[in-house]
Amino acid sequence: MTDPSHSPLLIGCAAGFSGDRTDAAGPVVDTLIARLASGPAGQRAFLIFETLAERTLALAQLRRRADPDAGYEPLLDAMLRPVLARCLAHGIRIVSNFGAANPRAAAHHIARMARELGAAVPRIAVVEGDDLSSPQQHALLREQLGERMERIRLVSANAYIGAEPIAAALDAGAQIVVCGRVSDPSLAGGECIERIVEEIAIVQPKIVVVMGERALEVLNDVDVPLSRELGADTGRIQELTPTIDALFVPDIDESLDSEESKREFWSAFRMLGEWYADLPPY
Repeated sequence: MTDPSHSPLLIGCAAGFSGDRTDAAGPVVDTLIARLASGPAGQRAFLIFETLAERTLALAQLRRRADPDAGYEPLLDAMLRPVLARCLAHGIRIVSNFGAANPRAAAHHIARMARELGAAVPRIAVVEGDDLSSPQQHALLREQLGERMERIRLVSANAYIGAEPIAAALDAGAQIVVCGRVSDPSLAGGECIERIVEEIAIVQPKIVVVMGERALEVLNDVDVPLSRELGADTGRIQELTPTIDALFVPDIDESLDSEESKREFWSAFRMLGEWYADLPPY
């Protein structure tokens, strides 16, 4: 019998921007279905749509102001309707930021679409909390922008949400996760967070390198058996479990900002041995 924990995690992407071609999802879903049918038992498949950018989100906010039921990806129906029923029938879960400025309205549209297709209404999760453009958020924006806030005609202000709420939604059984402004990698990151415990059990690494405080929070939150909570102690070997160590280092993306931050990043690895060079070849 195949061990489900060793089965591949299948992720297909059907869009890379708002206005992308609407016929891309069909072949991607065909491939996912074929892989599910021919691969080992226990595989999980996900379809993601990345349809958001800052300009796209600002335009979506304007549409929502004009119509409270609008503000999500205008091509949602054209992108999703051709594949929705097949995804639900084959257990392919869908994650996307096509909720834009109105994820709840997008979720209602998807539920209505499923009923029109004769499919059971799926379990849909909505990820919110990114929108900072409401009057209730103006004090926070003013605190950050100071006097400039008084000269701005605010159309859209959003925070980037990470993968954690997506992972929580999937873990709770959502078949579709509709987001607004989440970081692009988070669309696939939620599925991968679900997989962390399995991968640690499979690989049994000697050491796990944790890059940045957000990664640290994720690792502390997942239920790794016999694990201890890790601290943000840069460059110090810590015990994650009785057989696995952990090394916390700065976030690699933030470490590209200056020569000093690059050196801090590489210096955190000195605990791993003498291979480290004072000035690595960035």
